[in-house]
Amino acid sequence: MKKHLPVTVWMMALFGMTLTSCAFSTPAQRRIERISGLRLPDHMSEVFNFVDQTFTGVAGQYAVFSLSEETDLFSKEKEENEVLDESAINNLLSFLETSFAEVPLEYYPDFTLGYQALLGMESTYAFYYPNVLEIKVLMMGH
Repeated sequence: MKKHLPVTVWMMALFGMTLTSCAFSTPAQRRIERISGLRLPDHMSEVFNFVDQTFTGVAGQYAVFSLSEETDLFSKEKEENEVLDESAINNLLSFLETSFAEVPLEYYPDFTLGYQALLGMESTYAFYYPNVLEIKVLMMGH
């Protein structure tokens, strides 16, 4: 019985740490910035956030943020506005439909509105809509 006591204590500690790590999730903005390398504005409110499940690699994520005022998305970035052609737009929308079925259609990017786009690491796209003061972020992950 005494031989199994250290193993039992170790298993209970491991289980407790697993539960604790699941209880504290990273805010959507911080996770996106950390993984994608993009710098998003600080004055945003999270409207919607979905993080996919994965056993290895980086889980995909789709998030929508609202802004209280206009921002210059490119002021913190050295990147230029990413111009998407019709094929790229169709591929992104198709990816959303097939990989992130949990995302409601109302939160999809609206490419008929004026937008600015940034491309980050892990195939992350940030779309800024200045007319509606929203930023929508699609991180495809791997």
